[in-house]
Amino acid sequence: SKHACVEWLHSEAWLPEAADWSADHLYRAMDFLFAQRGAVMAHLRARALEAEPGDDCLPSCLDTTTACTEADMDDAAIVARAEAWLNHRLHGGSQPDDPFPQVVNEPPLRMRGHSKDGHPESPQIVLGLATSRSGAVLAYEVMAGNTSDKAATLPLVRSVRAALPERPLLAVMDAGMASQAHLRALNAEGAGWLAGLGVKRNRLASHALGDPTPWAGLPRTTHRNRTPKVATWETKLVDVPEPLRAVPVVPERVLLLRNPDRARRDRRKIGNLVADLQNALSQNDAVERDGRPNPVFGRSALKGLYRIDSAAQRVVIDEDAVARERELAGLRAMRTTDTTSTADALLTAYQQLLATEDDFRMLKSGVEIRPFWHRNRDRIEAHVVICLIAMAMIRHVESVTGLSWREVSAAFTGVVATELASGGATWWQRTELRPDAVTILQKLGSIPGYERWTSDAVLPVRQAKEVQ
Repeated sequence: SKHACVEWLHSEAWLPEAADWSADHLYRAMDFLFAQRGAVMAHLRARALEAEPGDDCLPSCLDTTTACTEADMDDAAIVARAEAWLNHRLHGGSQPDDPFPQVVNEPPLRMRGHSKDGHPESPQIVLGLATSRSGAVLAYEVMAGNTSDKAATLPLVRSVRAALPERPLLAVMDAGMASQAHLRALNAEGAGWLAGLGVKRNRLASHALGDPTPWAGLPRTTHRNRTPKVATWETKLVDVPEPLRAVPVVPERVLLLRNPDRARRDRRKIGNLVADLQNALSQNDAVERDGRPNPVFGRSALKGLYRIDSAAQRVVIDEDAVARERELAGLRAMRTTDTTSTADALLTAYQQLLATEDDFRMLKSGVEIRPFWHRNRDRIEAHVVICLIAMAMIRHVESVTGLSWREVSAAFTGVVATELASGGATWWQRTELRPDAVTILQKLGSIPGYERWTSDAVLPVRQAKEVQ
């Protein structure tokens, strides 16, 4: 909220230039930033690409999240209210009970949809990010709150393509963003893909599992409780036949991965579910009893592990389904148009999506992008740009110092400036910095600054003492 920001500037921050600032000043600044958002993103993109080889195919990780607003009414309802008022004024219809809305976003932006914030009751926006290998933002899209992940794929790729028209592009995304139709649209934009793939009831995954290509070992280091652990994963790279490709003329491969630790956990879970199902059916295996369906039908965890014996009207364990579940234990799959990279390189590229998820966590927990109080579409987007700038600065500080933002913040906790007065003179004095805070500033190419200064000018400590 810009009103809260003004209050913060006047009551907590030391910024003499802001003494006469009002919320209008900040709103005008947001309008200016919105007009310059292209130049801002070009600068952030240039910094992100400094670590990327110039001629290589650029992996661009795509993902979405949601940010809720404090508003009770979504934009579709606000548009309907505005139309009711226009009907009243133009055609003499009944006057609406609610006042004419001050801001009308058309097409609607703040809408209710699938919430990734845990606030399904609130209107929201969908924020899509396209990031580099390290999580640096290449492009963003602000979309209506009821936009699906699949519908967000193409706008993000087009944003990256518009900014980097000559760069080979590989869109990295999870399975929820990669339908056949959207992959064909990506191909039309000149982009390849590395996308997650479901393994249950999926023709591509079934083809790869049945392919005679032998499994190969892939050593991977994982960290559990901060302890590195080396495990050998099973991998299989299989060419996709033309009838199963998203675009018949574009070669594709499927990468199958089996994590042995996860496979053991999954098989143990399946065994527990089967035992639980056997116990339930031993007490009641009738499809229906006393007009009530069998209780196992209401247990989603057991779904797919049983079948109905129509002749006997009994519920029985589906042994074939259980065998399939055991075969798929610990299995992950992805599809890609990259026909040259190794299984290790493809898995590493796909796991870069974790950096994008870290960006979303930073935007929500560190930068606090939501809930937001803005109503106007342009200012909502300006708010997003401000948050992206703040996140880029935080990532720069983390990169230079080698510390997490939480550690950096902790080093400066308790640092305050107090206005003091004595003998008709006034001056400001700040808390002495901790040694680790001084080290952080030095790594960033800054200096701790003065501990005392007057209200009119910053003075060296010696002069400040003379004022006292």
